[in-house]
Amino acid sequence: MSGTYRIGIDLGGTKCAGALLGPDGREVTRTRVKTPRGDYDGTIRTVVDLITQLSDGAPSQPTVGVDMPGIIDPRTRTVKNSNATWIQGHTFQEDLEKALGRAVRVANDGNCFTIAEARDGAAAGAAVVFGATLGTGCGGGVVVNGVCLNGCNGIAGEWGHSPLPWADKTVRQGRPCF
Repeated sequence: MSGTYRIGIDLGGTKCAGALLGPDGREVTRTRVKTPRGDYDGTIRTVVDLITQLSDGAPSQPTVGVDMPGIIDPRTRTVKNSNATWIQGHTFQEDLEKALGRAVRVANDGNCFTIAEARDGAAAGAAVVFGATLGTGCGGGVVVNGVCLNGCNGIAGEWGHSPLPWADKTVRQGRPCF
């Protein structure tokens, strides 16, 4: 990886942020724009524009990684479990790669955050790390011995998608739950 520049994009429900990292891992530049909520094609264009803008600051073509809310279903290659509901059911990674004309790595935002903390952040060296993401939606990731756990459905750390056993809209202690 020596000499390789990298771009990281954080696609969220409200904002889309990106950074260009140099070969030494240090930030070269960063940018942030509003996510075009409800507009799938606009979201693809926004991510492509950010990658293009950030690529201009690198002497060679950087590798690209994008984190997003939700996961890519390994069977259908479509997005599911995303609070950015307008990207659900779409082949986000393939559409992004087609628009860019190159390979892109796409992963769940909670998993990306947690693996970063486990490798280089506050949890560096810990055997088990749980990270929580709180933004437009909420979720998380679990890393054990440096490996991100996905689980059989791809949402191992997604505590934001876990129903509470008592949240059945019945009355508890004389009050409605919702």
